[in-house]
Amino acid sequence: MPRTLHNVVGGYEKWTRTHWISSIPKPEATIEHGDGGAPNACNQCHADKDAKWSLGWMRKWWPR
Repeated sequence: MPRTLHNVVGGYEKWTRTHWISSIPKPEATIEHGDGGAPNACNQCHADKDAKWSLGWMRKWWPR
C-alpha cells in the first residue's frame, strides 16, 4: 500500500495510515446484495478478490 499520497490541495504528504474508512466494511452485505447494492471498502482496493475472501480475513483478524 502506498505510504505517500498526493493531496490535490496541499501537495504530497506522508501518511502512516493506508485506509480511510468511515464505517466498518461489511463483506456479508456485499455477498447478500452484490457489488452494486452494497460495495465494501476492502474489495474496492483488492479488486482481484471477492467478498468471501474479505469476509474470511475479517473473521480471522476480528473473531466474534
